[in-house]
Amino acid sequence: MKLLSLRANKPSFHPIIFKDGINIIVGKQVAPLDENDGNTYNGVGKSLTLHLIHFCLGANKITSFAQKLPDWEFTLNFEIDGVKYYSTRSTNEQNKINFCGETLTVTVLRQKLLNLCFGISSNPKNMTWNTLFSRFVRRYRSCYSTFDSFVPKETDYSKILNNCYLLGIDTDLIISKKELREKQLAASATEKAIKKDPIFKQYYLGKNDAELDVADLEYRISELEKEISAFKVSNNYHELEKEADEKSYQKKALENRRVLISNYIKNIEESFKETAQVKEEKLLKIYEAANVEIPAMVKKNIDEVLQFHSNLLTTRNARLRKELNKQKAELQEIDDKINVLGQRMDELLDFLNSHGALEEYVALTKQLAALQNELNRIHEYQRILKTYKDTVLDIKANLIIQDKETQTYLDDEAEYLSELKNKYWTFAKRFYPKKRSGLVIKNNSGENTLRYTLEARIEDDSSDGVNEVRMFCFDFLLLICRKSKIKFIAHDSRLFANMDPRQRETLFRIVSETCPKENFQYICSINEDALLSFQSLMSNTEYEEIVTNNIILELNDDSPESKLLGIQIDIDLEDKNSNLAPTGEVALGGGWIDTEFDDLTVTPLAEDALKDVKVQEYRMALTTQEKEKIRREERAQYTSVKLDKLTADRTELSLDGNWLFMPDYQLNDKTKAISMQTNDNDWHIMPVPAFWNPIRIWLHGETMPSPTGPQHKGVSDTYYQQETDRCENYTFNYRKTGAAWYRQWLELPADVKGKQLTLSFDAVSKMAEVYINGEAAGSNIGMFGDFQVDATRFLRPGRNLIAVKVTRDINGKAAQTSDAMENYYSSVRKEVEDNQNDQQANKAVLTDIPHGFYGDTPAGIWQPVKLIVSNPLKVEDIFIKPALDGASIDVTIKNHAPKKKNFDIRIDIIDKQTGETLYGAPVRSKLSLATSAQETFTCDIKGLKPKLWEPATPNLYDFRVSLTEGKNKVTDCITVTSGFRTFESKDGFLYLNGRKYWLRGGNHIPFALCPNDSLLADKFMKLMKEGNVQSTRTHTTPWNELWVSAADRNGIAISFEGTWSWLMIHSTPIPDKGVLDLWSSEWLRVMKKYRNHPSVFFWTVNNEMKFYDLDADTERAKQKFRIVSDVVKDMRKTDPTRPVCFDSNYLHNKASKRFGDNFLKTVDDGDIDDNHAYYNWYDYSVFRFFNGEFQKQFKSPGRPLISQEMSTGYPNAETGHPTRSYQLIHQNPYSLIGYEAYDWGDPASFLNTQSFITGELAETLRRTNEQASGIMHFAYMTWFRQCYDHQNIQPYPTYYAMQRAMQPVLVSAELWGRNLYAGEKLHTRIYVVNDNEEGRDLKPTSLAWSIVDETNKVLASGTEQFPAVEYYGRKYIEPNIHMPSNLPADKVNVKLKLTLTESGVTLSQNEYGLLVARKEWNIGQVTASKKILLLDKDHMKVTLDFLDIACQTVPSIKELLNAKQKANLCIISGLKECTDEEARLLREYQSKGGRILFLNSKEAAQKVYPEYITGWIIPTEGDIVVMERNDAPVFDGIGALELRYFNNNKREIPLACTATLKAIRHENVKELAAQMKIHAYIDGGKPEERIARIESMRGLTLLQIADNKGKSLVSTLCTEKATTDPIAGKLLVNMVNELLK
Repeated sequence: MKLLSLRANKPSFHPIIFKDGINIIVGKQVAPLDENDGNTYNGVGKSLTLHLIHFCLGANKITSFAQKLPDWEFTLNFEIDGVKYYSTRSTNEQNKINFCGETLTVTVLRQKLLNLCFGISSNPKNMTWNTLFSRFVRRYRSCYSTFDSFVPKETDYSKILNNCYLLGIDTDLIISKKELREKQLAASATEKAIKKDPIFKQYYLGKNDAELDVADLEYRISELEKEISAFKVSNNYHELEKEADEKSYQKKALENRRVLISNYIKNIEESFKETAQVKEEKLLKIYEAANVEIPAMVKKNIDEVLQFHSNLLTTRNARLRKELNKQKAELQEIDDKINVLGQRMDELLDFLNSHGALEEYVALTKQLAALQNELNRIHEYQRILKTYKDTVLDIKANLIIQDKETQTYLDDEAEYLSELKNKYWTFAKRFYPKKRSGLVIKNNSGENTLRYTLEARIEDDSSDGVNEVRMFCFDFLLLICRKSKIKFIAHDSRLFANMDPRQRETLFRIVSETCPKENFQYICSINEDALLSFQSLMSNTEYEEIVTNNIILELNDDSPESKLLGIQIDIDLEDKNSNLAPTGEVALGGGWIDTEFDDLTVTPLAEDALKDVKVQEYRMALTTQEKEKIRREERAQYTSVKLDKLTADRTELSLDGNWLFMPDYQLNDKTKAISMQTNDNDWHIMPVPAFWNPIRIWLHGETMPSPTGPQHKGVSDTYYQQETDRCENYTFNYRKTGAAWYRQWLELPADVKGKQLTLSFDAVSKMAEVYINGEAAGSNIGMFGDFQVDATRFLRPGRNLIAVKVTRDINGKAAQTSDAMENYYSSVRKEVEDNQNDQQANKAVLTDIPHGFYGDTPAGIWQPVKLIVSNPLKVEDIFIKPALDGASIDVTIKNHAPKKKNFDIRIDIIDKQTGETLYGAPVRSKLSLATSAQETFTCDIKGLKPKLWEPATPNLYDFRVSLTEGKNKVTDCITVTSGFRTFESKDGFLYLNGRKYWLRGGNHIPFALCPNDSLLADKFMKLMKEGNVQSTRTHTTPWNELWVSAADRNGIAISFEGTWSWLMIHSTPIPDKGVLDLWSSEWLRVMKKYRNHPSVFFWTVNNEMKFYDLDADTERAKQKFRIVSDVVKDMRKTDPTRPVCFDSNYLHNKASKRFGDNFLKTVDDGDIDDNHAYYNWYDYSVFRFFNGEFQKQFKSPGRPLISQEMSTGYPNAETGHPTRSYQLIHQNPYSLIGYEAYDWGDPASFLNTQSFITGELAETLRRTNEQASGIMHFAYMTWFRQCYDHQNIQPYPTYYAMQRAMQPVLVSAELWGRNLYAGEKLHTRIYVVNDNEEGRDLKPTSLAWSIVDETNKVLASGTEQFPAVEYYGRKYIEPNIHMPSNLPADKVNVKLKLTLTESGVTLSQNEYGLLVARKEWNIGQVTASKKILLLDKDHMKVTLDFLDIACQTVPSIKELLNAKQKANLCIISGLKECTDEEARLLREYQSKGGRILFLNSKEAAQKVYPEYITGWIIPTEGDIVVMERNDAPVFDGIGALELRYFNNNKREIPLACTATLKAIRHENVKELAAQMKIHAYIDGGKPEERIARIESMRGLTLLQIADNKGKSLVSTLCTEKATTDPIAGKLLVNMVNELLK
């Protein structure tokens, strides 16, 4: 296609006649421009020309044409292959175009032109007429931003597709990769849909087995079909069923009557046997006595008495015989009736058993349909899952195949591609002879839709016009490739705006030479001054031939007539909506985003503009009217609690549910609040149990400072908002509520009179005052302890009122926030000398009530409430002290009766699961208690064979204790669920049921978030068990009955922790004795409440009190020690059956070093040592503990060693990014994954890294710490998405890593480096850890290993024999494992899979990610044609030789810089010293264009660049380096998170760098890679101070320094490991190649 002319139907229009070669449209300025002159080059119509060309050829509708140019028509004449065409388009009806006399729609015209010009009859998606034609006519301003920007908002995929098509590069491969990626996305969507489906999810996550369920359903369906087939419908089924029930009732009544009569007859017959003869001798004796005492009464003789007795006996027998005959007759009559009833019942039952009611038949058919639907659903799941898995595997395989095909194609087309590159290079060199330039076309194997990487490069040294030259060269390349019939390109004046005169001159010379030769047109609009700017660079003749003779139209701003349209009109041709939002990949914070808006104005904010702006949480607050409406509706639905009847021994009535509620700011009158006469219709409704304010727990509610006020720390935005919304929707203002009144109306039956009545509160926060029927009945201070109120003298039959005042803060102060805890745990890792000033810190919080991790002073009746009605003789407490063959049970009984009580105690022990009685008998008899007396009776039961409670087999029993009075009358009966087990600390280990036991734990589960959610408790604990985690800790917030009982059922062992975390921490003052007594008494109450639960293994006093380590005043620290020691002694009295941990984070050996053994002998510091550690998060690398360092450093002889807090970071509960406070304040995630840590990064980066570190840490500690007793990893609940939602909770990757690491029998690989070359040996130890649940030794086992790729294809495999491993033992072997020699690609991510079997039974499976690469990926990748000199001070020559990098060694810097050498690159490796003169020479060499690579020569580099490099720091470990610029060429082929764990086949920390450089920010310094020390909290101070602290720990490991024409790279990375680590090798090769460009 060549253009011939552009015309319009209006005479004012200036027609344009195009010619061959150059066509210049000039915008002229008539008068010189001054500040008051509105005349400019713009608006004369230059740019409009390009839009009109495209308009006539099918561009999108231009709205401004229709509005401002009505009735205009434009006609473009052109020719294709010598055939002439024209296209006319009206501004009125833009959807139609007259093409050579035929009216076509725009769509049809585009297809026709696509076929004519490109030979495409059916265009693929993203390759259209508009996208292709736009490559020849750049119209919009945005099209002049980059070389490949031709269409506004065009995707990267569309760019590659269209550009490659015009360059003649295979597009089928491009389309295929896009389709595969789309299928991959669809597969991901399928997986998400499966996980969301309530049925599918259970199977996908492995919780249910589809095959088993199918078999079960098929069997049930078969049985149901048989039942339906044999079913007979009876029309009078229910009448007959009713008759059968009546007959059965009659028969039972008769049988009961028969039993009574039979017993009566038996008694009568026994009476006949009693003759009762009076013996004469006896009578005489009686008479003798009578004569003495009452002689006047003895009138009759002995014979008369005997006769009287005989007559009496005869009469009695006659009467009995008559009664006997009567009863026998009635018995016969009953027997006859029973027989008749029995016969009729047999008939009825036979009929009913063989028939059924119609509705029963219908119900059976519905049940059958439901089962069939369920079966079909599972079949559908199986089909979908198979399709999904097959698809995923096919996609992965096809991607690998296509990657190879692409590389093969590029290799096969190397000659053609070289021609393309050469053409581009030829054009670019005309502009910049000395600059490096070129066209990059290479395979893109990344996880994106782009098949190729296509870059038009010209070395950019900030010169003006480089970008525009790059555009021109690329456009001209597209034209001369001749892959279409379009023979022109058109440019707007914007192309020339930034060019300098020399560049413009070169451009016109190129087109003047090329266009005639190639028969092309070059069309451009340009301002006159741009043309004149290079006139002096040409001779007059040249200028006239190239420029003047080719001007086809001159436009100016003198008058409307001199403009293109010939009229004055403003038309905005830019697409205003094209760049409202950026598309594709966006880097935030890196630069400006160009816009299309001419009138855009940016007004900087004043420096203090945000000073008074506070961040506030979003509130879905109802209006006052809406709240009042809801309040009335809720109040109208309130009903009082009613107890209908009592049971004989004990009745418990739950008072949970809706209570009346009134905040103190609305009612502050106690008299009204407690009065039964008060009208409470205006009260609110509050559920019990619940807090009335939001739950702000730990990271879910804590705040962090920000310039705009406190913000929550962001582990869960959703949960935080849910809690806000919950409380915002109350009908009162919870924010104003410092105290509140609760009321509950209670109706009791008449027979409560004489009973013992007790109100039991499980927990109220924080102060409760209880009133019953207007009288004060009891009170309590505390948040976690239960309390009882004796309500006997207050409650009465009929209507009663219970009123409770709950106070949020006992001191009456404004509600404290969680900031009050900041001093406590934010600086746990301070040294002693840093704590001098803590004496005055946070005194207010020391008078507060302990509330654990709960912030913002939670308030309310937050645990269940019940009424207990019992007899006066009552069991007050039961303490079960189990043994393996029985139990010792302490039963505390009180007599509330006004008189002495005699009683017996009976105990029945019943299997909770089977209902079988293990034991049942009276255990204590003939006991008595005086009135008001209370006593504890010990009942010992031995000789039993119970099923023991263990996490693997959580067998529970109901212990039923009964008190009996008189003839076995039960006066009180109480049942406690418990189990048989022992847990001991002895010999420096923990023992469960007599054998050593390792705690496989996960610390901190979501109790505190949802304390009353029973579904969540069971769901979460089931997930724990499935994840092989069998123990946890009630971290900072003691649990309630609901969660502890769930642990009993599910087999979760508990370390039960106290109520006051951080008590007396550091150098804080000692609280008042009253406060300490309040704490200790509540804690002992909590212990007493839960001591019967078998899941509670041991008690932990508190969390991280740390005074023993960090109180600067040693004497005060000892005093604190004694205070806690006294509490420990009381704990042992309360529960002598369990071990005690003095404090969570207490180590005896550290206390011994500070205070001495003599002092420790005077105190009780518990039994268990506990060391908190945050390896790879705050404290050191996980690799530092590969050799048992944990037990070596922290184990004390005779004391079990555990860690109850071992953390590796916390993901956000919704997104998976690191928790916001750690991103922004503490910066720990940056040290792990660099900029991927932040919200714009991929959350998988943190999730997978945390998963790796957590799994490695867990396995490491289990492999090499046989002297330790367990680890509880923290924070377990953050390893789940939405851990607070039992319906939507989903594990993060860390859960599965821990699932593998926590297997009872663990096969585990000790891996130091993770990157290997193909064919190399994997230097590893494979351990087997035997903590099996049966406590048995392992026989010799078989270990199978395999190396599999991402498609699960086995690349290598083998088998090793493993020796026997005793229980609680650890053994290792060093197997012969080699990486596969043949790889499907240059670099492959593989997995090492391990399977351990014993006698054919799989005991353990595990897997590890490795990176394997071909040596050819690195070797021979540096051209030998360039000369490289090496100053080698650390044997780098060996490494370069391995990589086949040709170099010549020199002895000195002087020789290195010898001009005769003519080196292309100088490498300096391991140079420690450099003189001033040598530094000067190096700078001089570089400034003249020299290239230098500094490898591990930090001292020399600082000497050479003192203004840029100010020093260095030695990293904590140096095993992780992060990319600052992952798009830098030095990282080509290296993943963003692959600069870590460089392998050298040694058992040592796999360093990736040796130092980090402190460098200033400067335009000549490009930061490429960095490293930050592993560090703890960064707290306090101004933002500037925090930034300085961060910067003090952070430095650069790779930077580029520009100096005039030269360039250098300075590296402290361990590239010397290139011989054993392919990533280190690729990095070194890339650095060399980058400097050789």
